[in-house]
Amino acid sequence: MSSKVVYEGWMVRYGRRKIGRSFIHMRYFVLESRLLAYYKRKPQDNQANSHLLFFSLFDSVPIKTLLIDGNCRVEDRGLKTHHGHVS
Repeated sequence: MSSKVVYEGWMVRYGRRKIGRSFIHMRYFVLESRLLAYYKRKPQDNQANSHLLFFSLFDSVPIKTLLIDGNCRVEDRGLKTHHGHVS
């Protein structure tokens, strides 16, 4: 039996707009098997407050998901790097 390994934590996403201005976003990422997903907020496993259920449903939907294949590499060097193709 193989145990499932999940890496998760906060990362800083740095980007640049067309007019030369840059931006920084804090994102929560989850790397599970070959799927990388990132969120605006940390997804909650249990919904303790039922009145916040509507808003927490939107927090549990990832902003973006990437399938990590043989042509893609994820590195933890303090910087975001993309290599290869994302399917």
